[in-house]
Amino acid sequence: KGVGYALAEKFLEAGDSVVICSNEPQSVHDEVVAELSNRFGAEKVRGTPCDVGVPEDFDNLVDYTKKELGDIDIWINNAGGNLYRYGPLYEMDDRIIQATVDVNLVGT
Repeated sequence: KGVGYALAEKFLEAGDSVVICSNEPQSVHDEVVAELSNRFGAEKVRGTPCDVGVPEDFDNLVDYTKKELGDIDIWINNAGGNLYRYGPLYEMDDRIIQATVDVNLVGT
């Protein structure tokens, strides 16, 4: 969805292979990978769950990508968010702040 989906489309249109990841596993396989595979061929599109704010998940994503596609030529990390919380920082729960930092800083 959004910018990540559009980037994947453009790379696929150029003949590249892509790995799609999301912290929502169902959306990776049932929606995005299925749709792009139908359009560009299953051999060009892979997908796996990954929460880039979790270092072990990120390491697993790198290993998965190398196993599935070989060398990595271009890596785009399109993750980011604020957990849809708005307002003064001092009013936010510590867990929300930590989750946002984990994705936006640690995960990138």
